[in-house]
Amino acid sequence: MHLRRQQVGELFHEKLGVPYTEEIPEMTNTARRVLRQVFLTADIGVSGVNLGVAESGTLVVLTNEGNGRMVTTLPKVHVALMGIERLYRPSMTWP
Repeated sequence: MHLRRQQVGELFHEKLGVPYTEEIPEMTNTARRVLRQVFLTADIGVSGVNLGVAESGTLVVLTNEGNGRMVTTLPKVHVALMGIERLYRPSMTWP
């Protein structure tokens, strides 16, 4: 998001070996194809956690994008990172 489409085209050409293009739909398709292969072959997936329940050990991971689902379900290992502020105990009261 901090690169211009010309810079993305150059980066894809250099790093992925695809023909240079400035066409956003083509670059999007290239990114999807390459990232899907990365997700399918990953040994580990890392995600954040929206809410953790202390008593049950339940983790809530909310996402509205396919990448989040692929990271949490495709690899054999899923690492979920959560700050203490995300932890909920039923004895706690909500503000």
